[in-house]
Amino acid sequence: MFNKLFKRPPPPPRDFAALLEKSRKPAVHLVAHPERSTTYLGGLPELPQAEDWPRRGSRPMAFIGQIDLATTQQCLEVEWLPKSGRLLFFYHMEDEPWGFDPADRDAWRVVYTTAPGQESPQPEDLSEDYRLNRVDLACQRVRVFPPVDREPAASLKLDAEEYYAYDEVRHAVYAGKPHHQVSGFPDCVQLDCMEEEAQLASNGLYCGDATGYQDARAATLRAGARDWRLLLQVDTDDDAGVMWGDCGLLYFWVKEQDAKRGDFSNVWVVLQCS
Repeated sequence: MFNKLFKRPPPPPRDFAALLEKSRKPAVHLVAHPERSTTYLGGLPELPQAEDWPRRGSRPMAFIGQIDLATTQQCLEVEWLPKSGRLLFFYHMEDEPWGFDPADRDAWRVVYTTAPGQESPQPEDLSEDYRLNRVDLACQRVRVFPPVDREPAASLKLDAEEYYAYDEVRHAVYAGKPHHQVSGFPDCVQLDCMEEEAQLASNGLYCGDATGYQDARAATLRAGARDWRLLLQVDTDDDAGVMWGDCGLLYFWVKEQDAKRGDFSNVWVVLQCS
């Protein structure tokens, strides 16, 4: 009876922001801006004159957006990115590949250029469904928390209630705006395994099931997963008129050593949604 009357009160909620403060990483949050910008989603790309509009086979890709690296670097110095130039991102929205199949390699393209460019018109055979509205963007420096299943967050062994509480902490840094981002930790919708997925799939292993992860080559390849960096994370965005799967995100990954050389020919893309 005594034990029933004098139960210990439940422990106070854990302060995840304080517990994981030291593990946060700097990143560039790309937010909508009312004035014309050289960093933007959708609209028309500033392609160099010698560059053709990227296609998958005979079908044109959608233009996702452009990053002015000089502006980005002023906001946050990302040592593995070039100091100037611009990155143009294309993705085949009709096929909407998720990035787990090595055969997806030709379904996206990132163009890096320092050459002058002008707005290139959309190809006539690109469906209106895959023409994003232009959203001009400004750069804001933020510090993002690690995904829930990445160390040191994973060591906290969150229960279901704490999982959602930590999600609120992670998402608060975006201040209610779409989670468009350069560098830093990804905002994962599913499991935090994108660097490994990019490493295995880009080296020919199918990751849509356990096949690639259990392949004999995977053990050797996994060490290279640490080389991958989040180049660009594009959120579902009503203003741009784009939704990835079911309110998901599109992630462009690049190897650090490639980016330092200005080589974006081997970028890998992953799509995650709820």
